[in-house]
Amino acid sequence: MPETPAAPPDAASKEDPRPRSGMVVQIDTTEADTTETDNAATDTPQTALPDSTAAAQPESGLAPTAQAPATGADTTGGDGDLDAPIELAARDSLILAFDAEGAGETGTLHGEAKTTYQDSELRAQTIRYRFTDDELRATGPPSDTARIPFPVFEREGEDTFSGAELAYSLRTQRGRVVQARTGQGEASLRGGVIKRYEDRTTFVADGAYTTDNRPPGETPSYTLRSSRMKVVNERWVYTGPIQLYIFNIPMPLWLPFGMVPYTEGRRSGPLPPTPGEDRRGFFLSDFGWYFAMNEYTDFTIQGSVWSGGSFEINPSFRYSRTDYYNGDLNLNVLFERIGQPEDPDFQKSVEGDLRWTHNQDLNPTSSINGNVNLLTSSDFVRENTTDYNDAVRQDISSSINYSKSWPDGGRNISVRANQSQNLSSGNVSLTLPDVLFRQRSFKPFKRDRVGQDETWYERITTGYRGSLTNNFEYTPTDTTNIPWYEALASPSAYREGHSNPDRTNPFNVEMTHNIPLSTSFRINQYNLNIRPNISYDSEWVLRTQRKRLVVDTLDADSPGVGTPVETRVERRNEAGFAARHNFSTGVSMNTEFFGLFPVSVGSFRGLRHRVQPSLSYNYRPNFNDPFWGRTRSYVSDIDGTVQRYDIFTGRDVRGDATQQNLSFSVTNRFETKRVRTDSTGAEQETTIQLLRLNASSSYNLAADSLNLSDINLNASTSIGDYNVRVRSTLSPYQYADVSDPDDPESIAVVNQYMAARSPLTPVRLTRLSAALNGGFQGGSGGSRSADRSGAQTTSTSSPRGGARTRGGARIQGNASSNRNTGAASTQAATGANLGGSQGRVDFSIPWSLDFDLQYNMRRRFGEAEHDAEVSGQFSVQLTPKWRTSGRTSFDIGEMKIATTQLSAYRDLGAWEMSFSWVPFGRFQSYSFSLNVKGGQLRNLLRLNVPRNEAGSRLGGTAGRLLNSGGSSRGGGRPF
Repeated sequence: MPETPAAPPDAASKEDPRPRSGMVVQIDTTEADTTETDNAATDTPQTALPDSTAAAQPESGLAPTAQAPATGADTTGGDGDLDAPIELAARDSLILAFDAEGAGETGTLHGEAKTTYQDSELRAQTIRYRFTDDELRATGPPSDTARIPFPVFEREGEDTFSGAELAYSLRTQRGRVVQARTGQGEASLRGGVIKRYEDRTTFVADGAYTTDNRPPGETPSYTLRSSRMKVVNERWVYTGPIQLYIFNIPMPLWLPFGMVPYTEGRRSGPLPPTPGEDRRGFFLSDFGWYFAMNEYTDFTIQGSVWSGGSFEINPSFRYSRTDYYNGDLNLNVLFERIGQPEDPDFQKSVEGDLRWTHNQDLNPTSSINGNVNLLTSSDFVRENTTDYNDAVRQDISSSINYSKSWPDGGRNISVRANQSQNLSSGNVSLTLPDVLFRQRSFKPFKRDRVGQDETWYERITTGYRGSLTNNFEYTPTDTTNIPWYEALASPSAYREGHSNPDRTNPFNVEMTHNIPLSTSFRINQYNLNIRPNISYDSEWVLRTQRKRLVVDTLDADSPGVGTPVETRVERRNEAGFAARHNFSTGVSMNTEFFGLFPVSVGSFRGLRHRVQPSLSYNYRPNFNDPFWGRTRSYVSDIDGTVQRYDIFTGRDVRGDATQQNLSFSVTNRFETKRVRTDSTGAEQETTIQLLRLNASSSYNLAADSLNLSDINLNASTSIGDYNVRVRSTLSPYQYADVSDPDDPESIAVVNQYMAARSPLTPVRLTRLSAALNGGFQGGSGGSRSADRSGAQTTSTSSPRGGARTRGGARIQGNASSNRNTGAASTQAATGANLGGSQGRVDFSIPWSLDFDLQYNMRRRFGEAEHDAEVSGQFSVQLTPKWRTSGRTSFDIGEMKIATTQLSAYRDLGAWEMSFSWVPFGRFQSYSFSLNVKGGQLRNLLRLNVPRNEAGSRLGGTAGRLLNSGGSSRGGGRPF
């Protein structure tokens, strides 16, 4: 075969991936003019390019390029032409054979061979190409070693295949691999033989599925093996009978068929159950199906069954679209049955909760947000939660809010619906609607004048704030047990079920208006700011209250006759519009002065003391006077005592309510500068506040006694990451026995200053609180503040356990035991795609310790009451794969340890292990979990050993661990 001229030395780039000092042949199998091929030699059955030819190539370039030798036959195989040329490259040699022994035209490449066709690439030690049917066959060494690897086939956007032998048809795009290995992401498949079809369907014989992607030659820590497997659309792996192997040891876990995910991301599929046992019996929980409906929505249906007859249904729907809206709707219904009907303690009930979150920007100036949490009973949370924060919480709340703003005019309006429920007392408060309109402060008389000072009337500032509320308050009795939603719908049920018999009307409609008016002046000579102000408030209601004394006598047939045995005050609502008006006026002044002290210590230069005194006067008239029409009188006892009361609140009022308060405060700030010199020699200054000290009090000029209020003295400082706060209350008055010395209630504050008794102690301490918090850390990487924020979770929790992200996906706090709630992503669903990546345990901080010390003292009269508590949380990375954490608190006054949680985590490579323990208290429990780290199988290949001493689901039910402060690892997939 004639030689082709060599390429110039600079024809190939130094970064060309093809082998140096080798050869490249471009085979063009597209339609071409073959008129000149008749003169080609065809009598030589085999032509070889010797190694010397390859060695003669320029060092900087590659081997020459040549067209395929013509044989007079159609080199495309007769079925058609390929769409592009085929490029062959090898370091050693290329051997061309023409119809050798009837095998057709072939080309064999030796030594780091590579073929490229469109977006496909095949690399191997030896590659054989058959021109007649465009088929590639590759072989490798006897074993897959790092020096000479097995053949590898890659195609853009598809799986990568490797194996001992590989065959691929460029025309049909079908392939076959022996001793094969393939996979995407964390999942990988190994098989004796793998066949790949043009529609991306893959068949595997003697296959093994795993997420433990170890290097070739190493045995994975676990595999799921089956004689037959099928991969459809590179998303799911369907198998025949499948068995778990730990390394090469078969385990007694066998299933007649299997269906496991193959790639990361959202996909529809089943959710595996979790076994366990609690007070309802043996259970299988959280099994169901996840539906990836489209890019913006998904739906999950889960259920749980108990051997005692209880069952639970939990549908969940999520939606999210970037920059538009996102939210989730979750319903949980529990049909509970404990015991048998003939048992004395037999229980049968239907309970549940509804949770809905929604966030939507309607346009740049308006939005709607909702966070709804509804329960059928207050005990449902505590009896069915798996989260510690849910178990100790006292109330839940719901809200729906629409807001609209007008930025140019400084106005905004919001329409809200609020509901809150106390889980201990059952008290429910509902506001529907709650409308609030605000006009920000503006200067109505300001003129557009440039370069001129404002006149006194141009400085006048005003605004407006108005609200409309419809309130519903309900506190159920212990006997009727009427739920709040029935009382909301029926006035008769409200009167029957309310614990206060005087509450007959469930709704209370109010409308309020507030108009402030102020101006400001400045006296530059004294650095003094003066601000006069006046404020007007008006409250409109649709009913007021009336009170009268009712005397019950022995002779019920003759009211008013007989010996009175009981008196009571009767209240009734008076329908009709009424308005309550308030106004107050005042003036405030403040200034600032400071002193500098030339003191330098190390890098700290100078000490500045800033003093900010302020003085204000406020006047409010006596609205208890009948002149204002806000109070009425009634006879309060049988002696004929006349008592005035407020018709708007129903509360009794006494004395003169005039207020003439003179308030004063002084704030002291001690500051210094830290000067540091950088590498360029320039100095950088940073202002540091050493201490902040504040004192405040007030004097009521209108009061007839005890004019001076308590004195508040507060101090705070920060030293690095450590914060110290001290708050105290001082009384200037004495206390003394006013009647019976044996009666503690007879001791009261008298209108005598402490200074009159003891000039050296003009005040007495009545309240003191001190707090010190901070932390320590050691090792490298990360900041302590970041670790602290990661260890504490602020969330809106669900009775079913786990925190909720903005998009609705639940996240369990423990690194190895999170409840899969529908293959949902563990990231907030704020993007267009609901899928997300998994969290990882953070080993960047070897150890950290955070603490909080609280001390409180209260002294009313005589002895003081003290209480102190120290709490802390720690995290220790014992080794690169071991991490422990915990949190606890200790009541110093009671000398008792509060609820404590301890946890440990071990990274086992492809597996992870965790342990959580609540050693004492109401929620005493422990949990052990061992599971695969890979997201696809972590909820299937998992061993949980929960135990709960309290009998509730906290800490153990369904194998879910307590929040231990570790990092979260999300489910995000059906398995």
